Amino acid sequence: DSLKEIGEEAFSGCHLLGEIRLPRIVEMGREAFANCFNLAKVNVPGTLRAVPRRGFARCWSLSAVVVENGVKEIEDEAFSECYNLRHVEIPDSVERVGDLVFKDCRALESVRLPERLREGCERLFNKYARLPRLYS
Repeated sequence: DSLKEIGEEAFSGCHLLGEIRLPRIVEMGREAFANCFNLAKVNVPGTLRAVPRRGFARCWSLSAVVVENGVKEIEDEAFSECYNLRHVEIPDSVERVGDLVFKDCRALESVRLPERLREGCERLFNKYARLPRLYS
């Protein structure tokens, strides 16, 4: 657990990466896991301050995301173009969610979103994403 940071585009394009278990990292660079087409599930540790811009964009096989309590921010387009993403859990610790976080997530069924972040949540999606069921 000595790894504290994953750099920008560190694993971007690792098409054969199917599963990751993120260590208790503090920082992750933008697009760190973008274009990992076979990545199916992600657990974001609570030690991470923010899910970065396009951090998991275009992970086509991604179906479930759990963001652990402790994460403060989910940046713009963090999970955009994850076509098979169905379920997302965002904890109460998240204070800010960026724009188009779920852009083109056409299969999205449910998002656990803290009540205080629900106002204006339409900006999380675009016209190609089906609006999911939101719950607290």
